[in-house]
Amino acid sequence: MLMSAAFLASALIQFALGLVVAWVLGAAEFGAYALALAAAVLVQTIVFEWIRLSATRFHHGEDGNRLAGLLMRYFTRITAGLLVVALLLLVFGEVRRWLLCVIPLVAVAAGFVDFRAALLRAEFNQRGYALLMLLRNLLAIILLPLAAWHFGSAEAVLAAFLLALVVSAAAIEFAFRRRGSLASPDAQPMADLRALLRYSGPIVATNCVYLALFFALRSAVALTGGMAAAGQFSLAFDFVTKLFTTIGTAIDLALFQLAVRAARDEGDGAGKARVAVNAEIVAAILLPMAVGLFLVVSLLEEFLVAPAFRGPFSTFVMAAVPGIALYALIQYALHPFLQIVHRTMPLVHAAMAGFVVAGLLALAMPIFGLALVPAIFWGLAGAMLAAMLVLIRHIGRAALPSPGFAGRLMLALAGMIGVVLVIRPLGQGPGVLTAAITGGAATFAAVALLVDLAGLRTWLRARKAA
Repeated sequence: MLMSAAFLASALIQFALGLVVAWVLGAAEFGAYALALAAAVLVQTIVFEWIRLSATRFHHGEDGNRLAGLLMRYFTRITAGLLVVALLLLVFGEVRRWLLCVIPLVAVAAGFVDFRAALLRAEFNQRGYALLMLLRNLLAIILLPLAAWHFGSAEAVLAAFLLALVVSAAAIEFAFRRRGSLASPDAQPMADLRALLRYSGPIVATNCVYLALFFALRSAVALTGGMAAAGQFSLAFDFVTKLFTTIGTAIDLALFQLAVRAARDEGDGAGKARVAVNAEIVAAILLPMAVGLFLVVSLLEEFLVAPAFRGPFSTFVMAAVPGIALYALIQYALHPFLQIVHRTMPLVHAAMAGFVVAGLLALAMPIFGLALVPAIFWGLAGAMLAAMLVLIRHIGRAALPSPGFAGRLMLALAGMIGVVLVIRPLGQGPGVLTAAITGGAATFAAVALLVDLAGLRTWLRARKAA
């Protein structure tokens, strides 16, 4: 639970930092910063995500330090190549060469921090994980707003983010060296590399396809509406994606490692049974979030974003919510069914199906004369629905919820919607917003407990009995 709490706190800080940076930089510079950061995340995913996934899935205390040392060797080799890329971008990048140069450097630093965090997570080292998140975010809280205020440029803010990552990475590296966790691998690395890539390669490819789709959305807005519009869209899109992926990852931190342990100790059947339980919990949390955000986004906008972003923020949020909610269900409810049994290639098939559907819809939009916002809605939601259907076909009946789950969920959602709709007409102030959020959440939780949604009441009874 400490790991999930640490991750949630970290994500909330990153959430707030994004809003502050957008407020200080303005729409145009924030648009450049958001595009550069999205590019860095894409690079990190392409070259380093397989290392993080391998550590999360295969490293554990009984295995000692051999795998950690092996993965560190590969990380170092990749880093050397990215440093050369950064130098070339600095020399040939022209107008915004400093912004381009920092992109691969951020990918390296973020990849290293995520690698170390994955090792701590796999070892169930909750204290170490929490300290890592605390250090990284304390530095970011200080450096990013200061850079945005003093320099007012995307380059300065991205460099400040890089500095926060480098300092926290150096501290973690020092701690790992002191405890001797970087022992040299004692097996043939290429054989191990092939085994690791067979598991992680399809997952990395899947994530890259989704990230490429998201990057294409940002780029399309920049090309059609300019950098200021890209900044407005990026703030709204980041708000939605961070909200759902933060909660989804926190759930994953708490639950997926339990499925890994069950599969390791009791066999694949036990692991799959645990994943099925996890999937219903994920759906029972993420779906009311999507509905609730639709209901209160206009109230949130006034208090969260700078005047330059208001209006477009709510519009872009509502366009993105259905697709991103489906994306979160794909990542945290459906993917684990295949990850737990190492059948990761279907993840790529699903992502590619979504990408193709998005491309076809993008080509069809001009024919139907749809504007930018409806195009985002239909393109994103259509892509994720296609990916979800492909995954369900591969997983089979296990991906379907247990009998009665949908009815219980709809009953809890109806209670939440009713309470929020009663509160909404009372005004626009922070009191109304707080009452709508807390009242809706409390009503959903009460009905969920009453009808035993996702086994909530059963779990509480078991905890009480223990």
